[in-house]
Amino acid sequence: MNGPLAAHLHNDDSKVSDYCIGKDIIYVGFAWSEAANAHRDVFSCAKKHGVGFFDVSANNGGVWLPDREGAYVRVFNVTTKR
Repeated sequence: MNGPLAAHLHNDDSKVSDYCIGKDIIYVGFAWSEAANAHRDVFSCAKKHGVGFFDVSANNGGVWLPDREGAYVRVFNVTTKR
């Protein structure tokens, strides 16, 4: 979506995503039309790899972490008003 290769992408393609990868984080930006699918898929990947998930865009988002048994627990709530 952004960066040096952005001009070569189809900007109207809702499947195009933007990534930022750091030492302890992967941030992914998706089109709003893909929000439900992206949430499902990314949360599934987080569970598969046993890492945390920060649902930053949801009205009732939060931080989810695995507990000792591997179940995911919301450890921080985020409330936004749009």
